[in-house]
Amino acid sequence: MDTYKIKITQDLKKTFEECFKNENISISYEEIMLFFFNHGWSRFMMFKECILLFQSNSYTESELDNLIEFYVDIIGNCLVGEMIKLPNEPQDLNEFNYYIRNELWKK
Repeated sequence: MDTYKIKITQDLKKTFEECFKNENISISYEEIMLFFFNHGWSRFMMFKECILLFQSNSYTESELDNLIEFYVDIIGNCLVGEMIKLPNEPQDLNEFNYYIRNELWKK
């Protein structure tokens, strides 16, 4: 049973897009990642969807900032120890660092 604040609006892609709108920003990035993971999405799928959203021109500047922050956490352009780990990813910090830095999540 989902206990997330996120509700599927039309389909998962549209729901993902809506997560970064200013009226929805009270939803944490961890909650977004875990919600979509629990609906069958991988880190790589979220990464690909972010790339598509960057090209969509459907965000205000502040909403685009929200998406960029989420994207940075997805790809690992931050401290690995602060990144959100999905349940199917290495939980050991050294293994997770290797997994992220070598982009094994893209395979």
